[in-house]
Amino acid sequence: MQRTWKDIESAYIKILASLYPEGESRELFFLAAEEVGGLRKYEFSLLKNEAVAQNIDSRLLQILDQLAMGRPIQHILGKAPFYGQEFFVNEHTLIPRPETEELVDLIIRDWRDASSIKLIDIGTGTGCIVLSLAKHLNADSWAVDISAEAIAVAKKNAQALKTDVSFIQADILEWEFMFSERQNFDIIVSNPPYITPAEKEEMHRNVLQYEPHLALFVEESAPLLIL
Repeated sequence: MQRTWKDIESAYIKILASLYPEGESRELFFLAAEEVGGLRKYEFSLLKNEAVAQNIDSRLLQILDQLAMGRPIQHILGKAPFYGQEFFVNEHTLIPRPETEELVDLIIRDWRDASSIKLIDIGTGTGCIVLSLAKHLNADSWAVDISAEAIAVAKKNAQALKTDVSFIQADILEWEFMFSERQNFDIIVSNPPYITPAEKEEMHRNVLQYEPHLALFVEESAPLLIL
């Protein structure tokens, strides 16, 4: 007997109960259902009793199994939304956060009328900040990250979004490029690591186990080192 969309939603809520509140589990179901089965959230009330094809049901259960292990939905799907665009993500990059969109929006509002800007994003990760800014500003855009794997993801996003950004792999604490007399930036933006090891116990396990510690944590004795 084939299961319905409602049956699968109920399975998500039940199995993920120890990890997420019911509302969040339901949102995870909707993300998976739209990606795998093309079911949009607003269609659910009309189609919830419809039988789900076996191949879609199986894929949704595979996603549920990974979610139950604490793996973020963005890593499972390989992408995350940010400022109206989708970005490739993986275990080498932080997942773009909605609150970071506020920073991007603030910069765009302050600089959108400028005729020429030079900007740099430090610790770029997926490139979501610099690529979003480059899409909306007339800017000579640069980005740096210590992680070669993160730079690879950011370059992939730049190619997908058809956006020109110069990427450099470097440790900003040892890098002299931006401090040389030849480099003057109008905008220096960053979402650097700032979490101390003592704060680990307060973090959700899907962040602690699956997102790169290099981009999350600083030394206990120097929480503002990057800043």
